[in-house]
Formats: sequence, structure tokens, C-alpha cells
Amino acid sequence: MDILRKKGTWMQNMLQQWGWDDFKLDPAVVFAMDNVDFHPRPWEGLLSKVEGNKRMQEWNAAVDEYIKTPGDTRNRIDIEIEAKIGPHGGPLYRHCEAEECSIVEGRDIQKLQGCSQCRLVFYCSKECQKSGWKEHKTECKAKTHHPQMLDSQWSMEQMMIGLTAVGGMSQR
Repeated sequence: MDILRKKGTWMQNMLQQWGWDDFKLDPAVVFAMDNVDFHPRPWEGLLSKVEGNKRMQEWNAAVDEYIKTPGDTRNRIDIEIEAKIGPHGGPLYRHCEAEECSIVEGRDIQKLQGCSQCRLVFYCSKECQKSGWKEHKTECKAKTHHPQMLDSQWSMEQMMIGLTAVGGMSQR
């Protein structure tokens, strides 16, 4: 298998072979990865806005192609929430970061409100922001909070961390 052309399929196969059942790649993400020449991840501050928008359009067009294929019974918006990226490289539809809240942009609410200080954490309401502030406060002030990722992006990152650790162990 040409892993550069089928990197999504390769990653999914590796996760299965290693028995990493907790790490899942959404089928739409696998399809898109197999059809673009980059690995999507939060890249705000690393790429220009023009390049971020270009990659978002290319990635999301691949997700739209996946949606047109038969077989996936999920609603379009549910696939988009799991697979589409924004110009910043993270999810196009962000989720509320308050504990116990499952509100998602695009499905449950039109737009989430971002933390005015770090601009990395999003809430659906003032109540959720207030309930999450105690936990978020330290990370916000220290600027250590990471941008939101798609679940598949998080799984891919964990896989890369695992590969790096294994590679480092074999160097001894």
C-alpha cells in the first residue's frame, strides 16, 4: 500500500493491528486523508489564513465526496461534525467545553462564544462559561490550553506520540 496516497487507510489499519481500540478514525476522515496531500491538525499561527482556508476547502470537499458515497447511514450534519475542519485546522463545528454539556455548533446552536482571553475555549452560554471558568482559569492565564480537535485528530495525535515513543525506544 502506498502510505502517502492512502495514509488514512494505513493509519486505521495500524490502529487495528496494534489493538488500539480506544482510538478511532471516522470513516469520513479516513476517506478525506486518502484524497488530500496533507494531515489535518490545528495549525493556527503556523499557516497563513490563505493557506488555512485553502486546506479547509480541499479537506471539506473530500468530506463532501465521502458524504455522496453510499453506505454511511449517519445524517449529513453528524458526519460534518466528526470530519470537517475550519480554517484553523481544528473542527469546523466546535463543541461546548463545559463539563456535562454536549452542545455542538451547527447542530444544536448556530455559534459558540469563545473565551475573550485565550480564544481557544468555547462555550454555548454564559452559564456554561461560568461553570467552566474554575477549571479553565489556570490554563487560560498560563496560555497552555490546546485548540479543540476532531476526535479523529486526537486519535491520530496519540498514534504519532506512540510511534515516537516506540521509535525512541528502538534507538537504544
